Amino acid sequence: MANHKSTKKRLRRDTKVRADNKSKLRRLKTLVKGLKSYLHAKESNAEVAKSMLVNIQAYADKCGSKGIVHHGNSSRLIGRLHKQVNSVY
Repeated sequence: MANHKSTKKRLRRDTKVRADNKSKLRRLKTLVKGLKSYLHAKESNAEVAKSMLVNIQAYADKCGSKGIVHHGNSSRLIGRLHKQVNSVY
């Protein structure tokens, strides 16, 4: 356990940051899952799917720049989603 006052504060801060990063990662995964399920739905619309893709792209880029996911991982995710959307429509 931490002995110094600054180390204790750092542990408290790290716990909050870790929880925040985890929630942002879960939100990204939920957005991706929603787009994939929408693409497999019978009544899917190209404009809606592309607008969802734009939102996911912005959020993935933000997560990549903040270090929540690796920037290469976010780029690869965006590229694969673009490929899936373009193959359906």
